[in-house]
Amino acid sequence: MGDYKKASTQMMKNINMANVISLIVHKGPVSRADIAKELNMSKSAVSSIIDELIKMGYVKEEGKGEASSNGGRKPINLVFNPDVARVIGINISGYSIRAVLSDLGGNILNSTIYRLNSDEDVIRDVVDIVNKLRDQKEVLGVGIGIPGIVNIEEASVVYSPALKWQNVKISRELEGKIGLPVYPENDVKLSALGEKWKGAGVGIDNFIYLSVARGIGCGIIIDGKLYRGSSYTAGEIGYMVLGQRVKESFTLNDFGAFELQAADHAMVRNALKLMNSYSDSYLHKAIRESDSAIKPHMVFAGYELGDKLCQRVIDEYIELLVMGIANLIAVINPRKVILGGDLYYAGDKAMDKIRASVNRLAPFDVTIEKSLLGNNAGCIGGVARVLESIDILKGVLI
Repeated sequence: MGDYKKASTQMMKNINMANVISLIVHKGPVSRADIAKELNMSKSAVSSIIDELIKMGYVKEEGKGEASSNGGRKPINLVFNPDVARVIGINISGYSIRAVLSDLGGNILNSTIYRLNSDEDVIRDVVDIVNKLRDQKEVLGVGIGIPGIVNIEEASVVYSPALKWQNVKISRELEGKIGLPVYPENDVKLSALGEKWKGAGVGIDNFIYLSVARGIGCGIIIDGKLYRGSSYTAGEIGYMVLGQRVKESFTLNDFGAFELQAADHAMVRNALKLMNSYSDSYLHKAIRESDSAIKPHMVFAGYELGDKLCQRVIDEYIELLVMGIANLIAVINPRKVILGGDLYYAGDKAMDKIRASVNRLAPFDVTIEKSLLGNNAGCIGGVARVLESIDILKGVLI
């Protein structure tokens, strides 16, 4: 009974502290008296909480407010201190590892990107990234996005076709090496969190973040919360079947039917197949100048320029893609669909084509726009994942 009472008391304390921080974050600068009135708490209780938050560094005094109409001393203003600590957000894609060092307000202080050369090097590279990004401030944790199915309760990667991982205890693997708590999540779900906090999803309670890259996936926000599903596979739309007859059998170790047709490798494969038939295509020049293989952003750029090869490839690509988007809209009824991954490189002409094609198939009131955070969406989502795991910050900043 004693332990239960102690736990309940601590829980109430954390809730009260979170409410106070939330008020300061969203309405600050505010005084102690303002907080007591707004939250219907006693002045002594508020003062006790503020004293502790100042000691912890989350809140600081900054200037004075206006005196009341009755005169008296001017109240001391309180503001949130995002610089008190750091958070590291990491996003692993099929091709690279991106990472940011952020303060508690989601402001990026430092960043880095590593090329993903081998799935065997991922753990080593993440450790190296964390050690390079850390500064003198306390790091509250590392939020990390993995391309695959992630069990957040067990902090493990169930399957990741891109990394060739199965049942990898990612938090245990990393925490012993970096000495920090690690919070894993699916990479696209983290991007949805990032957009909700700092991007195109701000103020939107129901939206889909769709990413097309090496694989295809979506993060689903319903009533302001990230939806993961009964076994963490919500949003694994790469396994959708869009009318075509599929003879293959798929496992979670494989890329799905939709991914095989509409992921970036399918776009590149189609462009390569047609290259010899379009000797004057913009893609020949783009490849020479970049000294690299065809990349999706090159095909999108050619589409905007009116290149016939790129138009043919992108038109076929969009035809497949919008069927998936229309199905998602019909099932989930989002207010907005945010396009990320390689779709971030789509120009105005491609976006107009996508919108018109989706509206033809799913004539509902939904906005379709590109990510505002681009390649940093997953990293910012990683920061959000950490902050949402800290009791007195849960529901406060995100």
